[in-house]
Amino acid sequence: MVEYMVIWFFYNTIASTCKRMMNLVTKRTFKKPQKTSREQPQAEACPLLDNLVNNLDVNIKYLKDHFDYCSDVIFREVSLDGRSAYLIFTNGAVDNNILTLGVLDSLFQEAAIFTEGTILTEKIKETLPTGQVELLTDMNECITQILGGSVVVLVDGFEQGVVINLPQWKNRGISPPEVEPNVLGPKDSFNESLTTNVSLIRRRLLHPDCKFQELNLGTYSKTRVVVAYISSIANTRMVEEVMHRLNRIKIDGLLDMGFIEELIEDAPLSPFPTVRITERPDKVVASLLEGRVAILQDNSPFAAIVPTVFLSFFQSSEDYYNRYWISSLLRYFRYLAAAITLLLPATYVAATTFNQEMLPTNLLITLASQREGIPLPASLEAVLMGAAFEILREAGTRLPKTVGQAVSIVGALIIGDAAVKAGIVSPVMVIITALTAIASFTIPSIQMSNPLLFIRIFLVMFSSFLGFWGIFIVLLLVLGHLVSLRSFGIPYMAPIAPLVTPDLDDILARAPLWEMTRRPKLLAKKNPLRESKKLKPGVDK
Repeated sequence: MVEYMVIWFFYNTIASTCKRMMNLVTKRTFKKPQKTSREQPQAEACPLLDNLVNNLDVNIKYLKDHFDYCSDVIFREVSLDGRSAYLIFTNGAVDNNILTLGVLDSLFQEAAIFTEGTILTEKIKETLPTGQVELLTDMNECITQILGGSVVVLVDGFEQGVVINLPQWKNRGISPPEVEPNVLGPKDSFNESLTTNVSLIRRRLLHPDCKFQELNLGTYSKTRVVVAYISSIANTRMVEEVMHRLNRIKIDGLLDMGFIEELIEDAPLSPFPTVRITERPDKVVASLLEGRVAILQDNSPFAAIVPTVFLSFFQSSEDYYNRYWISSLLRYFRYLAAAITLLLPATYVAATTFNQEMLPTNLLITLASQREGIPLPASLEAVLMGAAFEILREAGTRLPKTVGQAVSIVGALIIGDAAVKAGIVSPVMVIITALTAIASFTIPSIQMSNPLLFIRIFLVMFSSFLGFWGIFIVLLLVLGHLVSLRSFGIPYMAPIAPLVTPDLDDILARAPLWEMTRRPKLLAKKNPLRESKKLKPGVDK
């Protein structure tokens, strides 16, 4: 008893002494920041005028002050019919050929632009052979138009400006899909130009019910975002909900569609995506025809589709360009591959660690002989091999294409062979890792590959402690989570949970096109019929 009291006394003495020393060091090293005086000058934002005035010098001075240190904004002074005028535009955002030959030449050749009784904007509209012309009075809108690729014409003595829309942003051309490649079907994909992406959808839907609502998001970026839907098919409340979630976004800038996805999804803490991202225009059009809503963003080559369901991530656009029985067989192979990539490592760990009685004797003896001399347990072996493969795949992705594939393949072969010869991992674990990786590549959407990787790690961990019971517990928890998810009000596991029998013709298998007469029941209640019921081909009598 005395020894315990002495130990307790020394422990408290040492702990209190260390605490005092740490407090003393902290006070000396990390001094409290001094309070900022309220009298210190702060950077003031550039004041904004409400409207243009009839004094050209005042307008130009304000714009030059606002665009100070903006070398890409050009102020060109001209004389129109004896009046001083300015052309303001952003260099690189305007087509210079059209500006010089189409706008300036036409304005200089017109001798009576400012005739009394004639509206300035109407006269300039008649004078200019090209470009969308409109009248402008708001100064804030004038700044936005200048930065957005338009030419603003300000004339002395007028409280209005003329906006000539001549955007010509540099963008890459339309190229084949890189993230979602295909053998059959269209070979075009979205690029970073919103105008081009909208035109790719419009050329496939030549109907006035195909609507494109545009809005600007981002305090500084002023990013153009378009919401596409078919008014006669899509649910009106669904469109309103999408617009509400987009208008709720208050952020300084949107750099890619991933920003919008993260800010509008239903379950931000879930590993499963509730917004589908695609680069294929044909997939967007097919979704619009089902009653879904698409979101497109300027400077992003991807579109977001809402709402979405879990099994849609296992469907490929190529399923509808192949014969229906081939597409159905390939879809079953995808489901099998998803089960392999999810369960194979955990099943091996559970069978070799806890449930050896479930394996045949010859197989058990073979596995035991291969694991003889391996210093690591099966669970840690599976985690390390999986991590090594993911590192190699990430390295191959970041490197150039000519080098990345060679590095990933050669690296996997060399590391796997060297690890087996060194006795760190067993040969069967290399085979299981390779099968798991190959099976993961069959999933069409990379958005679903990442959640499966996350769950696979948990399955391996639980199987190392509880065997097959651990696999069963994790799968039960994941299934319960999937059933609880929703995407813009639509159940995530529909049409299986809840069961919607008419929609099963395009879930487990792909029915023939002449049998898919109705749109998804949960989406297109306004216009459920997709096609006529007498489209089955046959020989005419």
